[in-house]
Amino acid sequence: MDTRALLTTTLLSVAKSLWPLLLVAVLVGLYRLFRPQIKGWFGEYLVYRSLLRELPAAGYRVLHDVTLALGAGDTTQIDYIVIGPGGVTVIETKHFSGWLFGDAREAQWTQVIYRHKTRFQNPFRQHWKHVQALRERYELPAEAVHSAVVLLGCEWKASERPQGLSLSAGERLRGVRAQPAGGSVRRPVRGSPSASKRSAWRPA
Repeated sequence: MDTRALLTTTLLSVAKSLWPLLLVAVLVGLYRLFRPQIKGWFGEYLVYRSLLRELPAAGYRVLHDVTLALGAGDTTQIDYIVIGPGGVTVIETKHFSGWLFGDAREAQWTQVIYRHKTRFQNPFRQHWKHVQALRERYELPAEAVHSAVVLLGCEWKASERPQGLSLSAGERLRGVRAQPAGGSVRRPVRGSPSASKRSAWRPA
């Protein structure tokens, strides 16, 4: 075997033995790059599966990733809408690490990871716009629409927790089930879970 053939054989042998390590390195790099998005998607999936698994299909309808038309060509995206005997629950999910501090009235909250502090927008601020858009779009009374924010992967450290804030999918499920039946609720009768602006609504 000449030198060139020997070198080629050696390189091929090394490549075959190293490709699993290279693949792992690429996957780790991609995970680090897209870690926030992956955690967010995984958190949304857990909430969605919990809602579908635990809420009775006969009494509840779960819509996921709803795009709602606002007018003038604008739209807004809502993570979950749960329609049940207690009304319509609009759910926003976020994934955070570390400790969270905040107040329902504050524009920004604080995330603490070890000693590093980061300020971020109060999730209820954006969520309130979603709730208002849904009420106005379908002319729903205030008492029939409930607001909920689910923060996953974190620990709440403020002295008081804002009303409607949950730290797990199970906690939010208990909140949905505890809502008293009644109120003027309307139900979507057409449209997919991912596009609700074409849905027609009728009294429950």
